[in-house]
Amino acid sequence: MLRSITTHNFIHFIRPQRLEFKDGTNYIVGGNSTGKSAILELIRRSLSNDINTTSSSFNIDSSIAYSICHFKIPDEIKQQFPCNSTDILSGLFVEKANKSDKGQLSYYYFKVLVMAKELNSLEILITRFEGLSSCNADQLHSPLYLYYFNNDKILESIKDVMREDNHATYYESIQSLFDEIKQNAISDENICNQDKVGNLFKSLEDGYVSVLPMRSIGPLQWTRSEKNCHSERENNYTIACQRAEIINNLIDSDKTDPHLLNEYHELLVAPYSFQKEGSDVFMHNNDGATTIKKPLLKTPEGIIEAEQLILLLSQSNLFTITLEEPDRGMHPQMITKMRDWVLKKVKNKTILVISHNPSILDHAVLDRTYIFSKSIQRGCISHSVLKFPDRYRKYGRIEEMKNLLFCERVLFVEGFTDKSLENTYQLFMSQIW
Repeated sequence: MLRSITTHNFIHFIRPQRLEFKDGTNYIVGGNSTGKSAILELIRRSLSNDINTTSSSFNIDSSIAYSICHFKIPDEIKQQFPCNSTDILSGLFVEKANKSDKGQLSYYYFKVLVMAKELNSLEILITRFEGLSSCNADQLHSPLYLYYFNNDKILESIKDVMREDNHATYYESIQSLFDEIKQNAISDENICNQDKVGNLFKSLEDGYVSVLPMRSIGPLQWTRSEKNCHSERENNYTIACQRAEIINNLIDSDKTDPHLLNEYHELLVAPYSFQKEGSDVFMHNNDGATTIKKPLLKTPEGIIEAEQLILLLSQSNLFTITLEEPDRGMHPQMITKMRDWVLKKVKNKTILVISHNPSILDHAVLDRTYIFSKSIQRGCISHSVLKFPDRYRKYGRIEEMKNLLFCERVLFVEGFTDKSLENTYQLFMSQIW
């Protein structure tokens, strides 16, 4: 389960940022282009190159760029990792290397895996690549497999990086960790090799999935479409089923916990149910007296989103799930049901939810909410992250906070003078600071 991500100099996070996550559902809110999706991208960047085949931008002057994730390994899968690891740090460091013959600046990319057992026994595996700043993952070359023999100094740095609520010294600890690795790691392919590194990343990724924002599964957008005719109907149904990959892949998965799935169905989706018939998926609406069967293409998008969500949450092998806007097509009342009846019940998993809908928040989830914002500094965009402040979590102030967080323009009335304030989010940020 993902416990934290720490990043610096990647994308527009030009200041060190650290997000810590609790067991269950955590929420991410903020305006467009404030780095919400970017933080999920950096979680993927901390895993193998197979998950993100493109590159993430970074900004390095005299320092380094890094993205480090701390995973807590569930008891049932500890045996898949060396020395029955209880914790794993997985991340990427980037630093300047040299200039090529063509004058282009190249960089070293260090993929680092730290496996810890009770934080006393460590194994540190490093893969170093070289490439340009704009290259894709498959363009990185000259992989070098390195191994680090741990000592007390690096043990303390790693403990500090993993420690919760460590916002004072984590930057120095990560810098110390990188310096130790860079200076003392040795090339030893007998201990650290491609197969071993690949198997470890696969073990981590088997318990992780990231869900991108849902788009319409149907091939039709308007009534003037050439496909909006009787002869194309069956083909349209087939295309819609093929595009609904999450439902198609998980509806008959042997990793599904049937007890959880039935519970979530009753709470969120009933009286609807989904069944696979051959290569097609159908929705059944059972009102008690009759059952109406509909193709997936004719199913309301909010119901499809709800079915995707409960299928993902019911997978016994998934321990970290990130969801971008899982509520795009949901009615506000259904979003409230999803939050209160399903997302608050999740245990033994780390769920990250990005949402643009005010209905996703209430006073009970504010201590699990991160606020993203952006500013322009010297002509450059800068993203920053803030945990929802304690003094604004009081019951009864949630609607006021929603107005500040989700609106661009709010009318404030002070005495006899009405004031229209632009950029109320910045006002809110200034108030809490």
